[in-house]
Amino acid sequence: MLTSLNVIPFDNKNKFIKIFNSIRGDKVKSAVVRGGGIAVNQLTYYSRSGKIKPGKLLRALGGEKIILADERAVLPEGLTRFCSNNFSERLCVNMALGALRKIKNPLDLKLGIFDPEAHSPGLLFEALKLCRNPVAVTFDLLPYDRIRRMALSELGASAVITRRTSELLNCDFVVAPTKICAYIPIKKNAVLLTAGKPYVRLFGEIYHSYAVTLPEVFEKLKPDGLSAEYFGSALYTLCGFYQLGSLVPLSCYGESGGQTVKSLAENI
Repeated sequence: MLTSLNVIPFDNKNKFIKIFNSIRGDKVKSAVVRGGGIAVNQLTYYSRSGKIKPGKLLRALGGEKIILADERAVLPEGLTRFCSNNFSERLCVNMALGALRKIKNPLDLKLGIFDPEAHSPGLLFEALKLCRNPVAVTFDLLPYDRIRRMALSELGASAVITRRTSELLNCDFVVAPTKICAYIPIKKNAVLLTAGKPYVRLFGEIYHSYAVTLPEVFEKLKPDGLSAEYFGSALYTLCGFYQLGSLVPLSCYGESGGQTVKSLAENI
């Protein structure tokens, strides 16, 4: 069973309300919803004190240590917020390929792939069906070299496989299907599509999060306050619903705004 937490704070506007809320105390409500072969225990914590009281919440959790919660939630010691990038990596790849397939002249596009740990080497094979001489920057060369040799045999297409991040400077569109942890050189007018907000400041037009529509049965289970991307990540990683990995996002977004698959294709 998945367990989610939604914290609803009360606004203690004045001293009287603060005292009144202090007397009433915090409250936790639980609602178990089921569908699609899974159950979600949706906890709602009403914080009248302005904080989460560990004892009250831990009793409601009944021993559960990993919970689904908004990234801004401050959890008591002993609780861990579920966090995985696997689903977002799939959405990033699907968004990138969706855009590449809609470009009018993809052969003219200078495509770069930044995948240091070779999480998504299959992206290169699909890209080679559409683009000419893409560049893949990775520190694990073997998986990408296998894809390159297979593409050369089956498609007659070639790619540059390298450890040199400087190769990305020539690219108009860079796809980084994992969260970027260190600086990489990107042109100011390049588009960067990645999975999760980079830990470092980078140039380019950066999109790192995704709006996705889950199958109806899962949309009905989605707790308030959680994005479909985050809830889908829990279904994908914790529950094994790997078919969700084929979903194409409705849009991607970052600090500079958002793009649909169509507008992203037009922008790159």
